[in-house]
Amino acid sequence: MAQNIGTLVGAAIRPISDTMPIASAFAFEINGGHHQVETLSERDTIMSSRRQWGMLCTVYNDASNNATYQLTYEYNNGSTDIMDNANWAVFAGSAGSGSGNWTEPVLSVTMSAPISPFDGERYLVGQSSGASLSGSFASLTNSGYTGYLVGGYIAEYNDNISNWVTTLPSDGMTIRVNDQDNSFYRYEGTYSTGQWYKERVNQVRHLSASSVNGTDYTITTGDFFTYSSEAVYLIQFGTSNSGSSATLNINGLGQKNLKKQNVSGLSDFTPNDINSSNVYNLVYDGTLFRVNQPAGAGDDFTLKYRIVSDERIAVPAYSEYLLYGDLEVNGILDISSTGKVVIINGALNVNGGTVSNSGNIQLVTFATASTAGGLQKYTEVLTPMTMGTTYSIAHNLNTTATIINTWDETTGELIITDAVKTNSNNIDISTTTTLSSVRIVVVG
Repeated sequence: MAQNIGTLVGAAIRPISDTMPIASAFAFEINGGHHQVETLSERDTIMSSRRQWGMLCTVYNDASNNATYQLTYEYNNGSTDIMDNANWAVFAGSAGSGSGNWTEPVLSVTMSAPISPFDGERYLVGQSSGASLSGSFASLTNSGYTGYLVGGYIAEYNDNISNWVTTLPSDGMTIRVNDQDNSFYRYEGTYSTGQWYKERVNQVRHLSASSVNGTDYTITTGDFFTYSSEAVYLIQFGTSNSGSSATLNINGLGQKNLKKQNVSGLSDFTPNDINSSNVYNLVYDGTLFRVNQPAGAGDDFTLKYRIVSDERIAVPAYSEYLLYGDLEVNGILDISSTGKVVIINGALNVNGGTVSNSGNIQLVTFATASTAGGLQKYTEVLTPMTMGTTYSIAHNLNTTATIINTWDETTGELIITDAVKTNSNNIDISTTTTLSSVRIVVVG
């Protein structure tokens, strides 16, 4: 084996005692590794014998040049000259190339430097347009950081130099902010013209609420620390509401009122506006939760021939609910004093439900097929109706002037299907979803 050249040492070089402050080697004097210098000029004059590809160098007292850099020939169009200072790239925290986008998290976004920072304390600085930096951050601004007030930079306190070491952002750099739940910031653009953009994580929350009185609802879930106006809450309530008011308390953060949101704005509830069958869309406006009711629920009614248990259909003032055939009420049919329900060739069957202002229900009978010029009706039930399958229905009404309605037998809801009149006595019908039971009504 060839003998090494130089002063050969067979054991580690160590100080005489643990209390001696003299290290085995100074970082700025070693070959490669991690150097620390005050200015960019000192970084650029590191001699060739102390340079290695991939080495790091932190500039800590040079205003807008303060950053940690990595020496990599990949940065400057493939240059292989280790003395080419254009090969110094701002280090973004990845292993090897310095081109990684994720960097260490910061405590918060701030414009004001803390009075007594601890070693390693990190902040995202200067995010607010038009605001002024304060404390020791203000001196950084006076030294050339004014252009970054909108874009922001990262500052980390270093006890060894009693100053802040700053990192300028690069395009795509991403960082978490510890005091902002379920979010992170991504930088877009160059460090002098770019901007940090906040992105939400878990912005849509699927939750289940319970209540013992139909008024005060609670939710207990993990990973939830604050009410946010930037999130959407999809909530299924275990019980129907019992009165005009309701509240929601998530993880003990405090009761917030629930209000119904409709075309007329915010309003109080009517009993059974909320039921256990639907999933409701809630948004927090900073004061209360706004509940958007599903289409066909509450005041936003669609036609149904069966109102199921704990469901409420409301007919608002000066509105009309027009239905052909029987109407079965297992839940609540709430008719305004100036609203109207019209049932054609059918009856009202109240089966355990309730109806308000029943005097506003009008039963109308049209002539049948036995009467010249009268209307005819044909009905058929498909069990099931399979997605993508075309069913041929022979109604034998001997007319192409027909109206075709299809109903989900399980929910009583009017559904959309594709219907083609093949001749005066037949139609072809299909659906884009599979349903367990569908009633088809042809009127002509």
